[in-house]
Amino acid sequence: MKSFEKLAKTIAAFDEGSKEYDSWYKSPEGRVILKSELLAVKALLPRGQGVEVGVGTGVFASELGVEFGVDPSTKCLKIAQKRGIKVICGTGEALPFKDGSFDFMLYVVTLCFLADPKGAFKEGSRVLKPKGKIVVCFIPRDSPWGKFYLEKKAAGHRFYKHANFYTSKEVGEMLQRAGFIPEAQICTLLQRPDAVTNIEKPLRKGCELAGFCCIRAEKACRLKL
Repeated sequence: MKSFEKLAKTIAAFDEGSKEYDSWYKSPEGRVILKSELLAVKALLPRGQGVEVGVGTGVFASELGVEFGVDPSTKCLKIAQKRGIKVICGTGEALPFKDGSFDFMLYVVTLCFLADPKGAFKEGSRVLKPKGKIVVCFIPRDSPWGKFYLEKKAAGHRFYKHANFYTSKEVGEMLQRAGFIPEAQICTLLQRPDAVTNIEKPLRKGCELAGFCCIRAEKACRLKL
């Protein structure tokens, strides 16, 4: 019941604030952060047919050439559709796709809003083809940026009051329990969260201090006995 209530409140927050959320990426700070994050995602993004889970207003999917997007916020999906994304209303925990539909799945700052992250990753494994890839990008809880957003959560921020943050270790463990094999990690945003001025190139070290971390993992093939 609590998971359902959390989901309903998160959807309502993004429905009501869809334009505010989207316009942030057009602000001076938002543009710099977006460009840094896009460089990181591009470094790990697989080829093939993909879907972004928690596509929001389609900012990342449209820039990265991801054809499909899933999100429970209908107001956000309307904006994403205008960006050319093929949108489907749904949640990460119950994806509206057949088994083995995609080559890869992308989650960009979606993890913190999922009601059931472990269940969502298992559901992601279901709709991926054999050896399909999953790319999960998140704000590490133990980084300066994680602490920055935890303060926003405590202050009752419209979006982040509903968020839960995780460490890189926790994300890796969740992926493994869902049947994925982590194969690469990259990060960006080593500038202070309140003083971002430059676009950063992605790094493979120092991720414990970064504000944006991406892990790519492969769906494990089950052996037939």
